[in-house]
Amino acid sequence: TGPTTVANLFYNMATGKMGLVGIWDAIGFDEVADLQKMPKEVVTTLKTYCESGSFARGKESMSGMASLAMFGNTNQPVEVMVRSSHLFMPMPDVIREDMAFLDRIHFYIPGWEIPKMRVEFFTDHYGFVVDYLAEALRELRRHNFTEVTDRHFSLGSHLNARDVKAVLAGTGVTISSIGIYGNPLEKGPEDLITLKGWKDLIDHAPLFGCDIVCGFAGRVRGKPMDESIPVFKKVFTPLAKRAADKGVRLAFENCDMGGTWKAGDWNCAQIPATWDMMFDAIPLPNIGLQWEPCHQMVKLIDPMPQLRKYVGRIFHIHGKDATVLWDVIREQGIHGPKPFAFHRTPGFGDSNWTDIISELRRGGFKGSIDIEGWHDPVYRSELEMTGQVHGLHHLKQCRGGLFVPNPVV
Repeated sequence: TGPTTVANLFYNMATGKMGLVGIWDAIGFDEVADLQKMPKEVVTTLKTYCESGSFARGKESMSGMASLAMFGNTNQPVEVMVRSSHLFMPMPDVIREDMAFLDRIHFYIPGWEIPKMRVEFFTDHYGFVVDYLAEALRELRRHNFTEVTDRHFSLGSHLNARDVKAVLAGTGVTISSIGIYGNPLEKGPEDLITLKGWKDLIDHAPLFGCDIVCGFAGRVRGKPMDESIPVFKKVFTPLAKRAADKGVRLAFENCDMGGTWKAGDWNCAQIPATWDMMFDAIPLPNIGLQWEPCHQMVKLIDPMPQLRKYVGRIFHIHGKDATVLWDVIREQGIHGPKPFAFHRTPGFGDSNWTDIISELRRGGFKGSIDIEGWHDPVYRSELEMTGQVHGLHHLKQCRGGLFVPNPVV
């Protein structure tokens, strides 16, 4: 109740203590009209937080988990209000006149339709255990399967980026990255479409609330990887600068797409040797990797040493694992009739994800691990979602389980 401050609500820079959004599950503004009396910085920070769950204090970007509820009173009968204006009229000017802020409101509960509490609503028998429901809802808030909607329906080309964000706002889904996976270094029709796609995604990533654009680095077809670096530099230097101007980072996936050092069609960003060449060719901090252990393991490369070396360049993680059949390798080699490795969903392969996540934390990684499904040869077809949900729970356990905030002294 009453006005608040950025320090109280978000983060106190003087004391170094997290504000209410980092402590509580839900915060209610008893009188939403009080926002009109608050410093402009409160409303601006609140608007950013409502979009992404994060906010900036000083040079640091921070995040909170609290949901926000705003309570207010209508000044007119609803019938009059909807005829003469709209249902957001009781809101303070700083919200009512800001369409971007209104886009970030997930639900509008018509309080006038909820009956007032009366004695006859109480029962003499078993009642509704509210605190049990509260704990159930609190547990459900921890479950989040990002990007799963894209596998089941498309929002349509008639929706713009803000519309997409508004649709996803009430689902708990976030857009961690957007990407395009073609070869932008060549001159064929599809290659030129890919190059234009990189430009378009860089321009539009901020509209989706994300700052990472992913894809293949491309390569000169049929040539060794190192011969692709001059063309990579020519194509991606202006793209990287374009991205930097918009606060966007570029992440190149380490997938070989069937290529080798000597020849390939799609991607030169496969192994550390070419990563070093790429980063030397374009010495900008906003180009890095979309990394996963799987693509290294199927080449019999230990992913952990490179993870420790390049963790500062890893912007996004694909949650995908691999199983290596060492008995097949010992008996048949890697060019024999039997496959010696295959892709897996996390939790079913050979990777130690506890070690991977620990190294990411040690290296200051702040991004997302997104499960890349539809590759596991065992958990597929009717077992696909069983495998993916198991992978989700496995990764959560490997990160240390549920987040438990430190006690506030």
